Amino acid sequence: MSIKNVILRFTLCQIIFCLALPPVWSQPEVTASFRVTLPDTIIQLPYHIEKGISPGFKIRGIKGYAWTPEQYLAEIPTLVAGKANFLMNCYLSMFSTREKPHYKYGTFLDSIENRWWSPLPSEIKAEWIRVINACAENNINFCFSMNPQLFSDRPLQTDSDDDFELLLKHYEWAQQNGVRWFSLCLDDLDEKMVEIEGRKHALLANRLFEALRANDKEASFAFCPTWYWGTGSDPVHRLYLEALAATLYPEVYVFWTGPHIVPVKIATAEALEFRNIVKHRIILWDNYPVNDNHPAIHLGPLTGRDRDLCKVIDGYMSNSLGAQSDINSIPVLTSMDYAYNPDEYDPDRSIGQVIAGVTPDRAAQMVLARLVETYPGSLILAGNKSAKGKVGLNPVRDNLMGLLTSGAQPGIVEDYINQQQLLLKELRGSFPDRYQSVINFLKNDIRWMREQQSNFLEAFSEVVNRSPSLQASPANQRNSEGIQALQVTHGPDDLLYSSSGKDTIQCPDTPADNTKGSPEPIVAEIISVEKIWDKAPHNAFTGLIRYKGRWYCAFRESTKHVYGINGKIRVLTSRDGKKWKSAALLESEGIDLRDPSFVITPDDILMLHIGASIYEGEKHMGYKPAVVFTENGRKWSDFHYLDFSNKWPWHPFCDGKEIYVVAYGGGPSLYKSRDGKQYELICDFKLENFVNEAAILQKDNDTLMALIRRDGGNRQALIGKAASPFTEWQWKECGHYVGGPAMVSLPDGRVMAGGRSYIGGEAKTVIGAVTDEGFNPVLILPGGGDCSYPGMVWHEDMLVVSYYSSHEGKSSIYIARIRVNESDQDKKERESE
Repeated sequence: MSIKNVILRFTLCQIIFCLALPPVWSQPEVTASFRVTLPDTIIQLPYHIEKGISPGFKIRGIKGYAWTPEQYLAEIPTLVAGKANFLMNCYLSMFSTREKPHYKYGTFLDSIENRWWSPLPSEIKAEWIRVINACAENNINFCFSMNPQLFSDRPLQTDSDDDFELLLKHYEWAQQNGVRWFSLCLDDLDEKMVEIEGRKHALLANRLFEALRANDKEASFAFCPTWYWGTGSDPVHRLYLEALAATLYPEVYVFWTGPHIVPVKIATAEALEFRNIVKHRIILWDNYPVNDNHPAIHLGPLTGRDRDLCKVIDGYMSNSLGAQSDINSIPVLTSMDYAYNPDEYDPDRSIGQVIAGVTPDRAAQMVLARLVETYPGSLILAGNKSAKGKVGLNPVRDNLMGLLTSGAQPGIVEDYINQQQLLLKELRGSFPDRYQSVINFLKNDIRWMREQQSNFLEAFSEVVNRSPSLQASPANQRNSEGIQALQVTHGPDDLLYSSSGKDTIQCPDTPADNTKGSPEPIVAEIISVEKIWDKAPHNAFTGLIRYKGRWYCAFRESTKHVYGINGKIRVLTSRDGKKWKSAALLESEGIDLRDPSFVITPDDILMLHIGASIYEGEKHMGYKPAVVFTENGRKWSDFHYLDFSNKWPWHPFCDGKEIYVVAYGGGPSLYKSRDGKQYELICDFKLENFVNEAAILQKDNDTLMALIRRDGGNRQALIGKAASPFTEWQWKECGHYVGGPAMVSLPDGRVMAGGRSYIGGEAKTVIGAVTDEGFNPVLILPGGGDCSYPGMVWHEDMLVVSYYSSHEGKSSIYIARIRVNESDQDKKERESE
């Protein structure tokens, strides 16, 4: 494509976008105002003018975030340099690797499990003993920590003697190996799984502390309560904290993160309020620079902490970056500079001195300075705009999306990405043997930006083709895959994170405690996930059905998501759903085929509905959607091309009498057909904001339900219902973004759906429950990147889902089998038999 055409497309896109899409993203400045000043003279940190000054905080140190023992060992020189005296293990570091992944959170948490009742393997114990000994050699107190109730299939019962003895064995092992500091954490608990009661938590902590003091009179103990943030103004928090304070031994320290989980500022007055309620000595658990292993790094200096906090708080503990621990020392050394001498702390001086201390090479220092300026951290970026920091904030990705959605010239977008590529090149050249995790992080950011740049061009190229200012094409311009890039233009507030690393799937303007939907929750568990096909360079967009005792799975084969070679439709078949073989490869000369979906017609014939586009190079010329038929899965009919009057039909549904389909382009409309070849209009939906792909099913004998994707406005998908003759529809926002939706009815009347949503800014295939009121996600299928577009079938008490994902290096086809809990009504009926 010529640069002239690219510029033309972006110019038109800017106009169309302003008219058609109220932007969710505000455009941030591409260059942050924060700048690092490198010093001419290196001074020793922590900084203090007077020699022999007493440290501000008595306890000064860090905790890792899901680190391995090797990562803790590597960080000890940083603690020594910062004159720290405390290192606590993250309780996630004590979790075990799951034999079978538990696909629930869509993060690394799915691969670990909390088996607190089981002894640590001997080889793991040996690794931790190395960490304990290294701390002792450097006058650092190693604090052994566990959380026996978080993310556990068998959470500890606070009143169980047997459970207590199992937990105590871990602490006694650590004590026998020289540990004198201990912590019990009961934070981020699920109230549905465990009882949260302040007095019982205090009794458990007391009992553990008492057992440890029996062996060592100088043992020290810290407790992290369930409500570990705020000032006690929340009535529920206050009752818990007051009960805790009344029972907890006075020698025990209490962790506190500040007025919020990730506070931008912490005032001494707020700390005093909390201390007056909890009535114990406090260790500040400062959630900076932690990223909870999200695609974000926070490298700027610590800011926003009052100078006299140390007069109210005894300890300061910085919560660290996760996978990028090799660069954790840069922000952490500024935290230790503050913790040692808060009264004279200067964040600008501190960050400059920290960078200068890494290497004497001025050019290499400048590279690190640019890296820190590029990712200055949530505290600096928040400034006075928000009281809460965001562990998942990535300014590079935010800036890129701000440029794309504002209609910036493509040259500006390209320059911005090239800046990051240059930074990556310089970091590699300056530090060939260091910062490998950050190099990988930068590579991932650049890869992500290239994907969004490409997707946005694809999306708006089709919007431009639909513009009335251009010559009309033979058919309307479809926005199914072109507009898909708009999914990723959600702003940073779309996803809310807790300190535990759990993700809340959320769209803009949706409360975090959104509980729309069925009062009877659906609980789902992945039984298996298998890759069934990856032979083409790009395999995507699935359909799934069971017909005459066999499974059929259809999908598109091409070289890439869009603008590749013309797509072909591969049909696989299987008798048992495990061993698959090719049944057909459908192609039409000069036509790009995609979005296959199956329907069994009223005459009991298997119909395969296929979307089709005509391109000249990358210029879209029109559409030729089609259907083919088979009665045995071996012999397929010729293509029958459909006429939808300049609309794109997507995934039909048959109720046994009629076939229904929503076609979109210039506004979605509902059509029906008896044979799947000739359709008649039922109604126009009259919906705005780029409403497009729709899944339809029969809710009861005379009611249809639709779940329809929306790429404009707040981008929440819509749920609609209509009674026969289906001309009057009622619509509600479902509370979540759902791209490429699919739905299926369970025998008990409940409805499951699947589609593409975004977890931590990354595309995932999400499965959830659908009611009249909303879509409630219940699990995340493994995978990510270019992914989703599921097909769904209920068979033999199991939800079977086809989908595609690119997480294993190329876009491939997968089959997941999911067990869903039975409804309360079915359970009652079964038990009464």
